[in-house]
Amino acid sequence: MVNVSLPEVMKKLLDSLVRSGHFSSKSDVLKEAFRLMIASKPNLKITSAVQLYKEKISIGEISEITEIPVDELKTILKERGLLSDEN
Repeated sequence: MVNVSLPEVMKKLLDSLVRSGHFSSKSDVLKEAFRLMIASKPNLKITSAVQLYKEKISIGEISEITEIPVDELKTILKERGLLSDEN
């Protein structure tokens, strides 16, 4: 579970989207907002992938989480000096 603090204006907007029936829950609103943010800013996926690798998460798992293909991940990590050419 994730707790989120929002300004009052955003809380009202969030609640109104649920009450209008456009979304079934506040969670659904936030998931859609997050999905759209990631889709509009692909660099955030790369930033997340690099951070996860630094946290010792496997490349396969990072690929699943970020939906970045393994070969592309390896290239990204090599470009940042985090993975040797031998891998």
